[in-house]
Amino acid sequence: MYNIRTNPFSSRYKGERSDLEAIYYLAYSGYGIIYHGYSVAHLSEVDILSYDRGCLVAVEVKSCLTNSAEYIELSKWVDYKKKEKIKRAAMYFLSKNEIPFCSLRLDVIYITKNRITHYRGVPLY
Repeated sequence: MYNIRTNPFSSRYKGERSDLEAIYYLAYSGYGIIYHGYSVAHLSEVDILSYDRGCLVAVEVKSCLTNSAEYIELSKWVDYKKKEKIKRAAMYFLSKNEIPFCSLRLDVIYITKNRITHYRGVPLY
């Protein structure tokens, strides 16, 4: 029997692997990584919270291990409900950690088999 975290066929394993790839990419790009997998009572969740030039960046990681879904529309990856959950979790993080007002930005990182695409400043509305 496989452990979920070590079974390469489980979606959780693939998701965690994609998150780690995104963290390495962001760190290499000069982002400060604050938190990975931040959730608020299982109601809202942010894959990665990072810091870039005075801005809190909530990063949503999407992955497809083949190249077949490379040109899917961005709004299908992160819809309005998902954006609201990300915004709620990020605002809770700011209030709980007593961080003074700073701007909040949403980035989406899409990982395929051989490419990482980074969408900066995705509208939160």
